[in-house]
Amino acid sequence: MDAGLGARLRAMAVQLGTAPHRLFFLAGAIQLVLTQAYWMANLAAFTISLPGLPGAAGANPFLAHGFLMIYGIFPFFIIGFLFTAYPRWLEGPEIPRSAYRWVFFALAGGIFLAYLGILAFAPLLTAGAALFLLGYLGVLWQLGRVYRLSPHRDKRHEAYVWSWLTGGAVGLALFIAGMYQDRQTWIGAAFSAALWLCLAPLTVTVCHRLIPFFSSRVIPGYRMLQAAWVLPLVAVFSIGHFLLRWGFGTPWCLFSDLPFLALALHLSIRWGLLRSFRNRLLAMLHVGFAWLPMALALYVARGLLSALGNPFSLGFAPLHALGIGFLTSTLLAMATRVSLGHSGRPLAADQVAWWTFWGIGAVALLRICAALPWLAAWRADLWLGTSILWLLAVIPWTWRYGALYLRPRADGRPG
Repeated sequence: MDAGLGARLRAMAVQLGTAPHRLFFLAGAIQLVLTQAYWMANLAAFTISLPGLPGAAGANPFLAHGFLMIYGIFPFFIIGFLFTAYPRWLEGPEIPRSAYRWVFFALAGGIFLAYLGILAFAPLLTAGAALFLLGYLGVLWQLGRVYRLSPHRDKRHEAYVWSWLTGGAVGLALFIAGMYQDRQTWIGAAFSAALWLCLAPLTVTVCHRLIPFFSSRVIPGYRMLQAAWVLPLVAVFSIGHFLLRWGFGTPWCLFSDLPFLALALHLSIRWGLLRSFRNRLLAMLHVGFAWLPMALALYVARGLLSALGNPFSLGFAPLHALGIGFLTSTLLAMATRVSLGHSGRPLAADQVAWWTFWGIGAVALLRICAALPWLAAWRADLWLGTSILWLLAVIPWTWRYGALYLRPRADGRPG
């Protein structure tokens, strides 16, 4: 190896470990590409009737897709963000470098084993999920330590954030048990727990803290809305959806989804969705959140159709509106902002971030359309098309922002 190249690689490796968001965001950015590349390969094989990916002994592709999309992407960004922001919110101790490194290697090692299980030897998927859970428990321990040592009196956001993270651990434990016992119902409940006991309410909680704050810095005459009653209602509706879905059935979710829809729509309007477009980076956050009421409207429609015994089905449309529209769009908006701010660059969305964001929105819309019954004849082609569009959208973002995690801050500050 050329000596100059070796020195540059060592310098990038050192830089990568100087702040937690660098390690975790780079892994998450790579996962944005790898998870969908795997799914696109499977869809392409199915669409044109070719053999699937190598490793017929690997895990079921649909199960693997669910695991990778839910556990393989979001946790890396969430943990990288929280390991950076959580101590600052609480004015508590920083996460030690040794701690966030071992957590990272446990999580990354778990995902690596999961890929081996998905492609070649299915039991390794369970082993990878178990190693991932070990690293995830380390996250809970480290953030819990910061919470305990914080001098702050008002810790409501941080308490909710930590509690929702425990829902992710519950989902992982259910997934591992379901894989070990070969219980498909448990695996389905695991994915649902990850969404409704962790990712959705956690994202709403972070939005509740940050969207009004960021908006107040950009929109003249802005009045912040961070009412204390919002977070308990989010908890009731999110936990209620999970319990009603798995305890009583889809129609009963109307009791949680209808009021949740009203709350999400109220917040989106009151937080200033229409006024946010004066600043691209702020608009990305607002539009990402606006996907939540759209997703909940689809869940409500599905519940009504089910309650009325209507054969018309929305399939996975509500799920993808929530997972791609709300969660992924908001993730990209937050990750872009953190990446710029913590690399010492201006807080302004460039063309790459802007078009990646709208590309993901287009993916969500196409994936919703693919679930409609009158497009059933083109469903497989739409699935493949959305997968390709996802990659076309996220690869430039991964290349552009992934490079920031390997370079020193532009302003010369540490971190």
